[in-house]
Amino acid sequence: MVKALILRGPGTNCDMETVYAFKLAGAEVESVFIDTLLKNKAKLFESNILAIPGGFTYGDDL
Repeated sequence: MVKALILRGPGTNCDMETVYAFKLAGAEVESVFIDTLLKNKAKLFESNILAIPGGFTYGDDL
């Protein structure tokens, strides 16, 4: 099975939609915050796909 790692962080959005899309495609999905990944870099090498969702810094609000 394909393993997808979805990167999350302050200001990212569409991460939950990205998780849903990969699950719908049949992937095993893990969503992880950037700081967690930096502390455990092995997670990166355990995955087949690294997805980095887009977004605005803390939303598109003023």
